[in-house]
Amino acid sequence: MRARDLGLACGSLPPGARNTIADVPGVRVGHATLNEGDTHTGVTAIVPHPGDPKFSSWVIASRGRIGGFG
Repeated sequence: MRARDLGLACGSLPPGARNTIADVPGVRVGHATLNEGDTHTGVTAIVPHPGDPKFSSWVIASRGRIGGFG
């Protein structure tokens, strides 16, 4: 069961068609997984808009790590 199923929502806007971050216009999301022998890892990239986020159109960014060592 999800929080939204219990009537809890984050923000005031309605969810998109798929209820994912990819519903936001201009946002692109990609994921890659490496599963070779004892190595099991992955990465997710979120590109916030089609502009140049490094120089002309800065965005607030963060990173996170769940599990693993390093």
